[in-house]
Amino acid sequence: MRSAAEYLQKRPHARPATIAHRIKVAATVEQLQREIAAKGMTANRKRKSLVELFLPWLRRRT
Repeated sequence: MRSAAEYLQKRPHARPATIAHRIKVAATVEQLQREIAAKGMTANRKRKSLVELFLPWLRRRT
């Protein structure tokens, strides 16, 4: 997503509300990316795949 400054360069007559919305969205996205990075990849491995559930002997060796 483009920053508010890039958006303002391309559209110099943009509404102030649009610029404020762009800034708010960019801040939210940045915060969520930091939270995802802080949790790490271990949070994604909580659920087992269907193969691991029904065929435990067929699971991948890691």
